[in-house]
Amino acid sequence: MLRLTKHARWLHEVSFSMYVAMLVVTEETYKDGSMFLGKMSLPLLKAYALVAYLRHRSRFFPGFGLHTCLMWGLLAVIVILCVRVLGQAAPVRTFLVRAAGFVIIAGLPLVWLRFPDLAGLPPGTTPWLMFEVVVMVALVFSYLFQRWRTPPEIGLVLLVFHFGLWGHLVGWAGPFSWWSVYALLGVCSGFAWGVCVGLLGRSDSPPS
Repeated sequence: MLRLTKHARWLHEVSFSMYVAMLVVTEETYKDGSMFLGKMSLPLLKAYALVAYLRHRSRFFPGFGLHTCLMWGLLAVIVILCVRVLGQAAPVRTFLVRAAGFVIIAGLPLVWLRFPDLAGLPPGTTPWLMFEVVVMVALVFSYLFQRWRTPPEIGLVLLVFHFGLWGHLVGWAGPFSWWSVYALLGVCSGFAWGVCVGLLGRSDSPPS
């Protein structure tokens, strides 16, 4: 059980870090002159300069899409390192695991609702969408504090519905579209979090 819980925690932390990094990079990308992305790009620009030097070129740039993916990966590594270091203290680790569930569920909707023109949301739909987010957050709270422990199958269905809805709103044109990454990674990180919380609850409970 202890080894399984350790593996589940690793899976949760990796998927959660990738998910958070994706949301942060997305939000900052749509800002004019993001200072955060400017600082994040510095090590990548140095790496591009080294590639240009090795290839005997005046400059090298992989393209905006690949550059964004590299920033996403770099930030994900930074996030997971911070989570692992802070998680060495048991109270901090417990707080991070609990807070992760709310971030996973509400992260994508809150980020995307900041750009309603890009999402192309019909007028009057925002209150209903926020109601859906509130309901899902309430379910996370109930699951987290053992008010309602849903079977994994039902939890997975709820995650697919939630992220399928928001994935459709942000432009999901099919399972192989770029926007589908948001929904798929959200489902994976949410399910990994649920498994991690369930195993941690079992390991912390006294033996019968």
